[in-house]
Amino acid sequence: MLVILLLAGAGVRTAVAAVDAEGDATPTVAATADALPRFGPLAPPDRAPAPRGPLRDAGYALHAAAYDLTYVATSPARITTRQALLWAGVLGLSWVAYNNDQAILDAVRDSRDQDLLRWFHELGAFVEPVGHMGNMNAYYFGGLAVGWVTGQDRVTRIFAEILESHFIAGLGKNLAQSLAGRDRPYTDRGPDSWGSQDATSFPSGHTINIFQLATILSHHADRTWFTVGAYTVATAVGVQRVESRAHWMSDVIVSAAFGTAVARTVVGLHERYGGPRPTVAASPEGPVLGLAWRF
Repeated sequence: MLVILLLAGAGVRTAVAAVDAEGDATPTVAATADALPRFGPLAPPDRAPAPRGPLRDAGYALHAAAYDLTYVATSPARITTRQALLWAGVLGLSWVAYNNDQAILDAVRDSRDQDLLRWFHELGAFVEPVGHMGNMNAYYFGGLAVGWVTGQDRVTRIFAEILESHFIAGLGKNLAQSLAGRDRPYTDRGPDSWGSQDATSFPSGHTINIFQLATILSHHADRTWFTVGAYTVATAVGVQRVESRAHWMSDVIVSAAFGTAVARTVVGLHERYGGPRPTVAASPEGPVLGLAWRF
């Protein structure tokens, strides 16, 4: 059981690593940096810098969000063999967990009193409210507004990516919950109870959100120690969702993978048309190489 818990947290980031700015092949994005697809009249946002302004920035943000949503929704049509194999690994791990969901839940709850794991359970319980959008949206929108007003483009971009990732993944979560109808553990109907009206065990919204947050912040921090810490916290929240009988472990594994995949896809797209990139400007001393940032 402990192996499954560790794989759920540590393995999911590798399984859903996204495309970088150079267009390396990954499980979530198949297009190259120079050939993003066009969806009818919806073209990829341009890269050319432009003056800031409320209307222009709002229009650009809506364009980017619409494109990113469409890109994520159509990603299965562009999946590569390598990506399919990695997702098969995630789903295979979830299947193992599904066939042992009740035993895993019992083991997680029994581990609460173990000295070596008590801190991990307490960490998950402490951070769990961060996974609820109702608790955090005001802070995210506030951070977005402060970043935009003060001209802090990195801050603006981070909060925009969090909000956009939550929105895109939230649509998928709501659709999956309405179709699956899986009962939560606290109903005592067992892990094989599906198709119930208003049942929302699969997938886990908290897990999706907290892994998206870990993914986006880790990308921008770009420090190994931060990444390890962020995903440790995210895993603790996922385990807390099992310990509290809100979700089954199989729910948590799929949700962690899905949330990470969506967030890294959004970040990867923004790196292509909205991230820092080299620019050359004229100066009295000659050409100067610098970085331009645009959301």
